[in-house]
Amino acid sequence: MEKGSLRDWLCNQSTDEIGCWTRRIQIALDVANGLHYLHSFTKPAYVHGDINSSNILLNGGLRAKIANFSLAKEVASETSSVTFRTRVTGSRGYLAPEFAQTGQVTSKIDVFAFGLVLLELITGKHATITQDRREILLHKTVVSIMEKDNAEAKNYSFIDPRLNCESRTELALRMAQLSVACLTEEPTKTPCMEEVVSVLSKIRADICK
Repeated sequence: MEKGSLRDWLCNQSTDEIGCWTRRIQIALDVANGLHYLHSFTKPAYVHGDINSSNILLNGGLRAKIANFSLAKEVASETSSVTFRTRVTGSRGYLAPEFAQTGQVTSKIDVFAFGLVLLELITGKHATITQDRREILLHKTVVSIMEKDNAEAKNYSFIDPRLNCESRTELALRMAQLSVACLTEEPTKTPCMEEVVSVLSKIRADICK
């Protein structure tokens, strides 16, 4: 793909190209639509199992495609009494804690990882960051901020400074709220990808007004 991976694009592109909220929201929506299709419109349904910014590729028009289906697994319907358990081997920093422990495969594995991709789009940072020689999980930092009072004001501190200033705090807050919903450690409270697509579509429509 002409623009390489999302991780490379976030790290290496000029501010002129990377500083647009509309582009980042469209990338998020492309990935969400891909996962929604995988979870809801393939028969049988599958989970990707390794969603991360290195497995999302961008074409010349900055439209995103999901790559690397080597860990994709068939999964039972979430309304079914049948579930599959397997050794989960996703990427460091993207794996939902409860699935790392239980090995139960449902679409929520991908939803959690997608929440981290959203954070990368908001912050420009990787899912794992190093601070004072310690590895820190990005989502732990952001979730902690979002759970505090006056989250909107604090939100400004972790927005990628390369993003355009206009309305970026409001947009980042809405994106961060969606991300935190995806990152909940209670699977029953996690949105499905259809709901994620709906929220992102509304955000895109609002920014294009």
